[in-house]
Amino acid sequence: MQNLALTVNPSKMVKEEITYPRTFNFDLSKLTKDSLISASEFESYISSKLKINGRLDNFGDDVEITSKNDSLEIKTNVPIKKSYLVFLGKKFLHKKELRDWVKIARNEKGFSLEYYNEENEEAEE
Repeated sequence: MQNLALTVNPSKMVKEEITYPRTFNFDLSKLTKDSLISASEFESYISSKLKINGRLDNFGDDVEITSKNDSLEIKTNVPIKKSYLVFLGKKFLHKKELRDWVKIARNEKGFSLEYYNEENEEAEE
């Protein structure tokens, strides 16, 4: 019986390199339309809680947070995990007591805050 050795081809294990600056977008249009939250409110919460290199308010020139009418844009030159931004968004929703009705979903441009079971409610009406 032959010894079978597992070989790994290093050319197939190439990691994609992330280029900076990197942009993350949050679409808040559904909640701002219903006047549940405002983009400036969400921006102030994210900027007060976001940690860079383990410290609060350590942005410098590395992070720029801007809010427009119905969206929030985060431009960064340092690594920030998407899951960390989703975590901060969920904390914001919990603080506003909206966590039971609103979820953070991924879309083609970034993230959006949407109601749970929105499709089922439209089908019933």
